[in-house]
Amino acid sequence: MTFSSKNKHGQVETEKPLTLQKITPIEETARKTLDHTPESDAKDREITKFLLTTFYRINPDVRSKAEFIDTRKDDRLPLEESHVLDALKFQFPDVNVGTLRKKLSQAVDHIIKTNGQIVYQPNNSRVFPDEHGYYVENKWREPLTRQVQGDVQLWFDFLKHLIPAPSQRSYFLDLLKHKIQEPLHQPKQCHAVWIHSSEQGIGKSLLGNIIEHVVGTHNVMRSEIISELKGQNGPQYFAGTFLLCEESNIRGGTVLYDYIKTAITSSTMTTNYKNRDKGVEQTPAMPIIFTNRVPDFIEEGDRRFFVPDIGFLPKGKDRDWFFQIFTDWLELYEGYEKVSWWLHNTPPLEEFDDEQLEPMEIDREDLVGYDPTGAAMMTEAKQEAISPEYDDALEVFRQFLDSNTDYQVFTREDFKMGALAGELRMNKSYLKELGLHTKEHMIEGVRHKLFIRNGYQLKKEDNQWWIIRTDTLTKQVLDIAALKVSRYSPFRSTV
Repeated sequence: MTFSSKNKHGQVETEKPLTLQKITPIEETARKTLDHTPESDAKDREITKFLLTTFYRINPDVRSKAEFIDTRKDDRLPLEESHVLDALKFQFPDVNVGTLRKKLSQAVDHIIKTNGQIVYQPNNSRVFPDEHGYYVENKWREPLTRQVQGDVQLWFDFLKHLIPAPSQRSYFLDLLKHKIQEPLHQPKQCHAVWIHSSEQGIGKSLLGNIIEHVVGTHNVMRSEIISELKGQNGPQYFAGTFLLCEESNIRGGTVLYDYIKTAITSSTMTTNYKNRDKGVEQTPAMPIIFTNRVPDFIEEGDRRFFVPDIGFLPKGKDRDWFFQIFTDWLELYEGYEKVSWWLHNTPPLEEFDDEQLEPMEIDREDLVGYDPTGAAMMTEAKQEAISPEYDDALEVFRQFLDSNTDYQVFTREDFKMGALAGELRMNKSYLKELGLHTKEHMIEGVRHKLFIRNGYQLKKEDNQWWIIRTDTLTKQVLDIAALKVSRYSPFRSTV
């Protein structure tokens, strides 16, 4: 870390390494510890001071798993306790090994620890001092994949199959490049990518693998069970450059959906990890969701989700041939390295000339300027997700409700009767069209999700459930009647 000094005219004169003024936290800890250490000979005090001013612990909570950082080294690689002992032996060759081991054992719990803050700082060392001089741990790791400039035509060919529309493909490429080149852009790059297709083998997983090679596996978080995101450890999944989710099942109006919406646009989130104090963690990750499900939860006016129209790769042998050629190029001919260089170093596509755009089969009129904080590009797939074309199931639901006007409350089992049998899903759009709303009630110790006609609500008095009809505008009670139940109702005590 460096700082610049300026002369009286405001001109930068020099750049110097950042140095801590007065006494550093490490020296302060060493001084306090030595002041409370029983008097011993000068050599013992010298050994203890060396330990306390040279090393600190990066896993301080569990002694058996403690790792140490040698603050004298630039690489800041984690060291085991045995390596610290080796450093002691090198520093004090005239001291008995047993004595050194004893001094290490006595001092290990006093070695300075990080201040508990964990940050994500691309292109910075694993640990570094913050503006106050306290060491913080960096989650970012140097990608193992090198950057090699070269021909990436097969990468363009792969994307042409995956996202056939040139305008959407150009938008996606600029979105990827911006996130890779400016992972901590402020305000946060507030988008998520939803890639869905009912067809298997179109290259969704392969795209995820390419992103991992380019950014580094340590810097890409993965979630195979998307409900984990709303759990206690949820913020950890967003502490990277990308979050790759597989086969997600998100429903509008749920805690999970609200959580993901917040995480997409928030740069930090409050943490409440087990056995740790509450804190704040950076959450720069952009979610990319690979699934077979249509995102039927997206709301009108949504700005976050980019939902490209996905194409289909060649069938049969042609597809196998293409994938074999492409994967061989990635793995054997520095394909990953060339894609990495291209994504890390090329400007937005609008700065390309026509000759550079030609291999991508993107015309200049197809270019869509990417705005990292603007609304995500609208596509046909997203529009259909917002305003779906209702299928036959909606009409079946409507006929069922029309033929059961005596009932105002329904359960999931009611909607699986007769013609409704099967895996029909009552989604948010259906509820609105059918004039229903949902409510959860605790009935005989079990929580049930109920579907209730609009204008009605439930109430329990004297061990009896009542259905109350109200005016939807004034909320005035119009009628109260004993709840009439169906054969599938959970209200057994009132049957």
